[in-house]
Amino acid sequence: MITLLKKIAVILLSISFSYSYSKLFIEMHNESVFKHIFIYSYLFLFGLVTITYLLKKNRMKLVLFNKKIKIIIAMSCLLISSIVILKIPVDMNKEYGITHITVNAIGEMNPDSKGSEVWLTELEIDGQIFVLSTLDLQGNWIVKDKAIVSQGTGEPLILNISAKKSIHLKFGTHAWSGKVLVSHNNTEQKVDLYSPESGKKEVLIQPIGKKINMLSRILIISTFTILLSLIILFLSLIINKRLKRYINKFRG
Repeated sequence: MITLLKKIAVILLSISFSYSYSKLFIEMHNESVFKHIFIYSYLFLFGLVTITYLLKKNRMKLVLFNKKIKIIIAMSCLLISSIVILKIPVDMNKEYGITHITVNAIGEMNPDSKGSEVWLTELEIDGQIFVLSTLDLQGNWIVKDKAIVSQGTGEPLILNISAKKSIHLKFGTHAWSGKVLVSHNNTEQKVDLYSPESGKKEVLIQPIGKKINMLSRILIISTFTILLSLIILFLSLIINKRLKRYINKFRG
């Protein structure tokens, strides 16, 4: 029964490590489901192997100590690791909400324009170019020459984007361009895309961010505290063993 509980505890700690590490150190917004599965699986297996190894080695070395010494060593490791974790500046703003963006070809045009076309030529999320052809298009929006083009007024283009730094919408400008209405975060921006010569106009959007909730914070801090405790315990037992070996060698 005790062996089963230990195995369950190791599995749960490995799952917690996979979640905690990915939240703090890996950018996974706008990634595919398969990439999420691969990263979580890799971290889980890495945590499982590492934690199992540390527990096995620590248990073998702790056998040499009596119960009181074991408790003192374990509590000392937990205290040291807790202090270290709390002193390290951890960014708890890694989880971000969805920024809802509406791009509407409103049919308006500059007096000098020959048309009211709207071309979304590039979407940049946190410095990375997003492939526009993968978007789920509705209404009068189509893919043309690797851009998203409006064929007239109608349903707006809806973009639901998870980003942490910035979102850049880049529109093509030319003599047949009209005006576009970009709505986000309860604000609206009307942009005149007309230009006698071909070019680009950029709309910068600051994404909505939110802090990791308190439950996740507790889970993350607890997980890394336990793992660091195991590592400190492992290293301290190795040092203790080697010191005893050198002392015995010196005495001999």
